[in-house]
Amino acid sequence: MKPSQSCNQKNLAYQLDSFKSISLLGLNGSTLMDRVDTKFVIPISDLQDILEELKHQFSVLEVSGKRIQ
Repeated sequence: MKPSQSCNQKNLAYQLDSFKSISLLGLNGSTLMDRVDTKFVIPISDLQDILEELKHQFSVLEVSGKRIQ
């Protein structure tokens, strides 16, 4: 892993800590049958600003106390 990748991963983990979390148990009440997955390709340099905008609208899945594997 390059040093810049390690730094980016630490920054991402820090930023994801500001999101509300949801557990697998919490997902049991969600209807997943009708979901639509949308994927976007963005420059890594834009990720921090985008996550800041999304943190009040989305939750991060937390499993065994971890948000990033």
